[in-house]
Amino acid sequence: GLFRILVSEGRKFPAMMERFLASGPERVRAAISAYLMERGPVEGLKLSRQDADFLGASFCDMLRATHQYRALASPTYVLTEEQQRAH
Repeated sequence: GLFRILVSEGRKFPAMMERFLASGPERVRAAISAYLMERGPVEGLKLSRQDADFLGASFCDMLRATHQYRALASPTYVLTEEQQRAH
């Protein structure tokens, strides 16, 4: 619900949206990117910062895409606890 509000009102309140992105999604992406820079997607493979950032963002998008867009579109879309664990 909070994300739905942020998306719908983000253009009116860009600072609010920027704070949300910086404190949530960007922190997660940065942590994944740092992990990939340190360890690589395959042991021994070194990535450029650009590649690590791209892979971190892609991983986050992949996790989100399956359910987030459905939940944004339909307020009645709800996952069971079992579905959440499986995802």
